[in-house]
Amino acid sequence: MTQLIAALLLSSVLWLSGCGSGHKGKTSGEDILIDQLTLFVEATQGDRWDKAMALLNPEEKSRILGADGVLSEDMKFKLKAMRLSTLAHRGLVRLDKHDKLEGIYDALPKDLAPAPVELQPEVPSFQ
Repeated sequence: MTQLIAALLLSSVLWLSGCGSGHKGKTSGEDILIDQLTLFVEATQGDRWDKAMALLNPEEKSRILGADGVLSEDMKFKLKAMRLSTLAHRGLVRLDKHDKLEGIYDALPKDLAPAPVELQPEVPSFQ
């Protein structure tokens, strides 16, 4: 009788631990997209451009880099202006079959340029 109770208790614990784990090891496509977007935005905000470009699929990367293969200062400014919440809710950005981001270029702000730097006239010092 004691062995039967112990076996039932053990099987109940194993069953409950299995149910509690949910879909352990399985992540939905939306979760992967949010993870990739988060990594992308963190990389752009931290000026880690190689890391950001590595998260893009090859076609998207070539659109952002341009014909010369160099990331322009204007493009860096636009990429830094993008927010995770905007990217996640617009529906323009998606994952390709290799979990690489595509659609970032189409989501870029269109009429955004860095503010011109105004030079202040030099003031003579009184030392």
